[in-house]
Amino acid sequence: MLEGTTLADGSSASELVAASGLWVMEGVPDFLTRATDYSEAAETAPAVLSVLSGSWTTALAARVPNGTIVAIDTHQDAAGERYAQTIAATLVERCRLKRQSAGRAA
Repeated sequence: MLEGTTLADGSSASELVAASGLWVMEGVPDFLTRATDYSEAAETAPAVLSVLSGSWTTALAARVPNGTIVAIDTHQDAAGERYAQTIAATLVERCRLKRQSAGRAA
């Protein structure tokens, strides 16, 4: 899914992610909700990742392709804001960031 990975058909995963975008969700329920928003047949569905406490690293950020539109969707609380700031700090120089803060799971 991220930089340096080849898909089963031989195409570049990084090109697909850069073209389709990436959602970074906080927590498993929100990840599962967003990841199932699209049909498995949707060729332009964005990639979806989830963050848990301490899971976002600079090494992970380095695998996000340059120029990718990244939607950061964390909860509207202190922890969610910290996650969003950490993610943004590692991507702001080379990706287009969108801040979502709804936290979709109820």
